[in-house]
Amino acid sequence: MTLQLVDLSKRYGKEGEPALEGIDLTVSPGEFVAVLGRSGAGKSTLIRCINLLVRPSSGKVIWNGRDLTVASARELSRARREMGMIFQQFNLIGPLDVLTNVLVGAFPALPLWRCVPGLFPREAVDRAMEALERVGISHLARRKARELSGGQQQRVAIARALMLRPRIILGDEPVSNLDPVSARRILELLLAIHREENRITLLNLHDVRLAKAFATRIIGLDGGRIVFDGTPESLTEAEERRIYRDGVD
Repeated sequence: MTLQLVDLSKRYGKEGEPALEGIDLTVSPGEFVAVLGRSGAGKSTLIRCINLLVRPSSGKVIWNGRDLTVASARELSRARREMGMIFQQFNLIGPLDVLTNVLVGAFPALPLWRCVPGLFPREAVDRAMEALERVGISHLARRKARELSGGQQQRVAIARALMLRPRIILGDEPVSNLDPVSARRILELLLAIHREENRITLLNLHDVRLAKAFATRIIGLDGGRIVFDGTPESLTEAEERRIYRDGVD
């Protein structure tokens, strides 16, 4: 399953500066892509346009041969089940336990009456425990989410994203709220998961060093446009200055 963005643009408001402009990008299975850029460069908008959490102003988002910008509500829902999303703020429900938070990831595939805590099907509970095992925190299944550390909460968020066995994992600044050690451990986990099933992984990152250490491909954005697209080895200091305009933000 290949992801293609074709002449993708996004403008907030009729007279606002474009957040994205003329993005052409193809990402294939097996690629672990880090998106770099200053604050306001368009990184979050790019990630959120892929699953249409933000609807593009123009252009195409083609996933597995389907243009999601013209897809029906049912087709878009089906496509989103193939896209796991990890957020900067974790987006967990603090008073609920870890297991229930992970089960929330099964909601799109379950009838509403099965989405009440305690009524989840056995198969979904087993899959949630398997996801927690994969991220190394199955022993915390009955702990309240609000009692966990930041790194542990992000592992819960990753387990939740894995519930529907996605073919692509999207991350909107997934490690920017974590300390350096936790951030590296989360990226190590995401890379291991990525390699297991030859997924596409596409993450916004602030730290150039982490991008170089983990990504197979780096995209640099400036002013909503792609100004760099290459391997970590080809990201020279001169290219970094071009992305960050002589100052890492």
